[in-house]
Amino acid sequence: MLKGIERSKERADSLVDRSHELVMKGSAAAERKVEEVADAVVQGTHSAAARVREGSKAASEGAHQRVEGAARALDRGFVKAQQDLAEVAERTSNYVASNPGRSLLIAAGIGFALGLFFRRNRDA
Repeated sequence: MLKGIERSKERADSLVDRSHELVMKGSAAAERKVEEVADAVVQGTHSAAARVREGSKAASEGAHQRVEGAARALDRGFVKAQQDLAEVAERTSNYVASNPGRSLLIAAGIGFALGLFFRRNRDA
């Protein structure tokens, strides 16, 4: 009977040892997997951050180009307006020099009309 108990004890000890080994192996495997997943998450985060930086840089460059284009367009418009105004002033001077009497009557009519307009606005 003692031999049977000793054998049972040895078997139980053997089972405990094997269970311990399996738990340790499983724990080590789980730890490796957790580390692999953590590394993958870190790499994914770095990759996403790099894509965000690239996207914001491209957007910034695009906005800068649009602003520069708008500034050039405004410059061209301003130069064109100056040229048109200079042409109108020259044509008006030529007309006044060619038709002084008519120009005087037109200026008087415009002044009279403006005077009526502003008087009505002030009275209202």
